[in-house]
Amino acid sequence: MREIDLTYGSFELAKSKKDKKELILEENIKTINRHFDAKREIDDNISIVAEIDDEEKVIVEPDETEKEYSSGQKKSSIGGKLIFIISTLVIISMGLITYLVSYFVTADTKANAEASNFTLNSRTASDCENQINNIVSNVALFYNLINGTSQTAVSSDAENFNESKLTSAKEAIKFFELNPQIASVYFASSSDLIVNKEFSVANGIPESSFEAYFQSEEDSFNSAKNGLMKIQNASPFFSNAMLSVFFPVFVEDKPQVIAALFNAERLAENISTGKINESFFVNDKGIVLLHNDSNLMMTANDCSQNVFLKEILNSNSSGMQQSYVDTDGEEYFAACKKITNANCYVITQVKSSVVLAAIKATTKRNIALTIAILSIAILIIWIFAKTLSVPLEKLTAVTEEINKGNFNTDLFNRLNIK
Repeated sequence: MREIDLTYGSFELAKSKKDKKELILEENIKTINRHFDAKREIDDNISIVAEIDDEEKVIVEPDETEKEYSSGQKKSSIGGKLIFIISTLVIISMGLITYLVSYFVTADTKANAEASNFTLNSRTASDCENQINNIVSNVALFYNLINGTSQTAVSSDAENFNESKLTSAKEAIKFFELNPQIASVYFASSSDLIVNKEFSVANGIPESSFEAYFQSEEDSFNSAKNGLMKIQNASPFFSNAMLSVFFPVFVEDKPQVIAALFNAERLAENISTGKINESFFVNDKGIVLLHNDSNLMMTANDCSQNVFLKEILNSNSSGMQQSYVDTDGEEYFAACKKITNANCYVITQVKSSVVLAAIKATTKRNIALTIAILSIAILIIWIFAKTLSVPLEKLTAVTEEINKGNFNTDLFNRLNIK
């Protein structure tokens, strides 16, 4: 009986010990399982984070297009943009100012040149007309004096006739003393030729040359007979600066034609006035009577094809002014005034290139100044841009490294952050 009880007690004790071990084992197993679960969860989280990091790296990594765009941005730096902007502003502003100044100053200069040219033309024409009228008046008075003496001689005896001829000769000498520029006078009605002997000797012109010249001007005598004054260039015939005038004088209501040859040097002095202006005197056929260029005057050059003169002769205008371009492409400011009694024209003109030469020189200086200012501005902008672009380039490089996940780059040291 005792053994059985002992055995049973021992069994119960053993059973209780066994249960405790199983409980401890189960608790250990549960703890291990919890650790494994936690580990798996941690591994899963790590894998997710890794995937996210990989995705972020893929997104941050620029493709080829972005690289090209980024390199393009680097090429078009701040300095380049500033230089482009400032250069554009300088060119536009200075160019516009230069153009406006040149335009308005050119317009004012043209107006002043035209006014000055017209004034000079009017004065020159007035001087020429006064001198021609003075010669015509003096010759007409001389004719009346000679004609009156001749009429008295015709109604007198031979002694008085000889005396009248002597008186006429004295009057002729006195006339030429008062009018030394007149070379000879010809009375067509009586075919009388009176020569200024002092002029003839001084210029080496024989008296026969005067008669030969008047005989060659039959057309001019006919025009004067019809009541029209004519002026011709006698310079080619005598190889001296000489003009001839043919005009009618009415005696007892009958036209008497008188011709006079005179030295044109005093008239030429009037034509030569003006530093940059060119004046010339032409008749109704466009033949040069007087000109700044003595060669044109000595050859009696035909200017009838001059653009401006051609328009005047066609319109029979008494005076006008305008700008014109000749056959060589040269622009002129021209003015014309007609000497009505002599049916001649005085033309004064000036080249626009001469008038506007100072303005063109100023415009060139302004352009050179613009280029100089632009060059200095570009240099200053380039230096200033360097102080901005270099730090920005460093900051951009650091930002790119941060985007790549590199926080330990040495580029931080280049930022000079204190």
